[in-house]
Amino acid sequence: MTQERRYPTFGEVRFSVLRHFEARRFAYAAALLRDAEPPEPFDLDLGAPSQQELNTGPQPWLEAADELDRAIAEARLPHTAVPRTDPATGAPMELPAALVGLTPEDVSRLSGPFSATMSRLNAHARAFRPYGPFSAGEAEELLCLSECWDREGIKLLLEVADWFLTHDPTGLTARQLPVDGLGSKWLDDRDRRRCVLLLTHRRGLGLSERERVWQWRLLDPAWASDPGHPRFAFALSGDAPWEPPYEPRTVVVSENRDSMEAFPLSVPGAVCLWGQGATAPRALDDLPWLAAAEHVYYWGDIDAAGLEIADRFVAACEARGVAARTLAMDGGTYRRFSRFGVDVDEGARRAARLDHLNGADRILYKRLCSKDCPGPRRVEQEKVPYEWVLSQMAETGGPAVRQAAGGGTAGSGEPDRRGATGTTVTVHLSPEQMELVSDAARAASMGVAAYVRAMALEAADGWE
Repeated sequence: MTQERRYPTFGEVRFSVLRHFEARRFAYAAALLRDAEPPEPFDLDLGAPSQQELNTGPQPWLEAADELDRAIAEARLPHTAVPRTDPATGAPMELPAALVGLTPEDVSRLSGPFSATMSRLNAHARAFRPYGPFSAGEAEELLCLSECWDREGIKLLLEVADWFLTHDPTGLTARQLPVDGLGSKWLDDRDRRRCVLLLTHRRGLGLSERERVWQWRLLDPAWASDPGHPRFAFALSGDAPWEPPYEPRTVVVSENRDSMEAFPLSVPGAVCLWGQGATAPRALDDLPWLAAAEHVYYWGDIDAAGLEIADRFVAACEARGVAARTLAMDGGTYRRFSRFGVDVDEGARRAARLDHLNGADRILYKRLCSKDCPGPRRVEQEKVPYEWVLSQMAETGGPAVRQAAGGGTAGSGEPDRRGATGTTVTVHLSPEQMELVSDAARAASMGVAAYVRAMALEAADGWE
């Protein structure tokens, strides 16, 4: 059945116009940055009726035309009209035909958020102009990477770029740059580093790479049961590859050191590697044995940066034919432990394209990047109980977990306290602790009792 034609509502017109300009916002700002011609103004056909259509059913067309006329006039949008004859009176009349010659300035009257975005991008473009010339692609990339940065962020970026343009960085690491207000991890961010390269027209920054020190915790309970066996191993990048005392069948790469150091000694044939944040993908270059593991997981903070690192790590694994996935970084984990979340130094950011995470992880990532994120933007991995992490590992086909070594939370320190064996402790759990136990109950076969025992041992030491 053929659907009858009609005028679009002004809401539909507004949506089409905003979609067009939002997709081209970087091109408009890049033209300002390069002092180049902006993209052609935008025209939108409104689908005016023919005289025959108007004669057949005039009322819906005329009512819709009146509404469009009023809304277009209120928004002060340039438009054209077509002549028609009123079917009832035979008098000449005009109906809205098209929006013509629309520019970002016109569209800013339709949307406050779009107006704010264009104002910010144009301010960035004016700040970047002295560092040109840029190609159209370079200008758009620079604006895209810095879209969500505030004035202070742009100011610091330019100070870093100025330093590289006037100094020789030979012999310095990224954390040694003598720039006021520059945090030690500022250049670890891929987008910031790329912006500096674009502003300075360099292929590389010429900084010295720190020697990488890799550290693992040996999680196999049979290995850990011998008091003469070390629980940790270390290796330097460039040295002969470290040979583990047993063949790792499962590798958990942990973003943060604390979570690695306290990981329960309860996973047969497993090791937990401290990935050192954004350095994690380099582990595959330095540790060839990692690629031979049956199960490889990346576990980090549930925030935009953590998921971006996870995507790069999974991509590096895939390039070597290794199947890897995230661990306890999904939407379910986020929702369950979001009460522990924080927003410190986190804000909206440009969502990168993460091609190597699964669809659910990408949805969560976009939510965390959004200006309208309804919850905290970061749930630190230390706040997620190990019991939950181990249950997630089992659900994804990972190894069965031995419970003798204890449980605990990622931030609770060593869960397998020596000297505690044989101690009887009576514990009255708080509602918060009871909720954690309830969270873990779905994995009861994997040791809720061990988890409660770990909390009891912490309570015996005065932990609250």
